[in-house]
Amino acid sequence: MTPLAAALEKTAAHLRPHRDTLVESWVRAIAALMPDHPGDLRGFCSRNVDGLLGHLGKGQVEELLREEAAEARAAAQAGISLGLRALAVRVLDRCCLPLLLAACADRESLAECLLALDELGDRRLEALLWAQEQESARRLTETQEQVTANAEKAASWPAPTRRSDGRSAAASTGRSRSACSAASSTGSRPCWMRNASCRRPPTRCRAA
Repeated sequence: MTPLAAALEKTAAHLRPHRDTLVESWVRAIAALMPDHPGDLRGFCSRNVDGLLGHLGKGQVEELLREEAAEARAAAQAGISLGLRALAVRVLDRCCLPLLLAACADRESLAECLLALDELGDRRLEALLWAQEQESARRLTETQEQVTANAEKAASWPAPTRRSDGRSAAASTGRSRSACSAASSTGSRPCWMRNASCRRPPTRCRAA
């Protein structure tokens, strides 16, 4: 057992008789800083206190951290904010302090417990940060793969052909005007009666 695990095992032993008091204190501390907290705050605190005391009482620090990291990553994947978890970790020490002051026999024992809780809090926050980074990296990779797939799909499409309708219409109009002008010099009959290619209105054509 590591020194940290041993110190936290002692801390859990001091806190276990005051489990309900710790839950109530933790609920009030979180609610004061996050009035619009999501979900059942009391249930959240109760589950976390039981998990902490259970793991720490057995010296299972690493197991606790792995379990919390997995839960945090699952929450991040589900789109649930980790803000409540992070806040709860930050205020836990102050909730434990009055209980440890009453339970510890001397200052050395109190300091040992508080230092152990501080280190545990840092590692729990690191686990939350890791979970958030993993989810962000997963989403970034997913987005990049989607962009690449869309680009490949677009590249496989046939190139659009250029239409020559405008040029054809202009050429046709030019030919019609020439035919109309030529026909108008041969007689007084309207060119549209003699020349089927003339596109002018049914009036007498005038020489250009």
